Amino acid sequence: GIPAVTGYFTQVEAPLPGVTAPLVSVLEFGGGIALVLGLGTRPLALLLALDMLGAIVLVKAAGGFFAPDGLELELLLGVAAAALALAGGGAPSVDAAVAARRGGSPPGPRP
Repeated sequence: GIPAVTGYFTQVEAPLPGVTAPLVSVLEFGGGIALVLGLGTRPLALLLALDMLGAIVLVKAAGGFFAPDGLELELLLGVAAAALALAGGGAPSVDAAVAARRGGSPPGPRP
């Protein structure tokens, strides 16, 4: 739960663990679900990419690249989130359905 995340953030000396732990917990859980649905893809993906950058800089960088202490998973997740932030959710996303319903063009790159 959030108290455990706050404790971990305190242990790794993350800034303002009492504030960042609940924010990161909600972002990673709710934002992950929203990304799967394609809802608010660009802003949430940007926030998740920044979240992974913070994880790499604050915790994982000293562990090298490879598992078990490496940053390869966080780097992969961050790059994937950055790609979604740039490209958007595409045609099968809720964002596209909402844009089509409003008569606008779907978010994302235009052909």
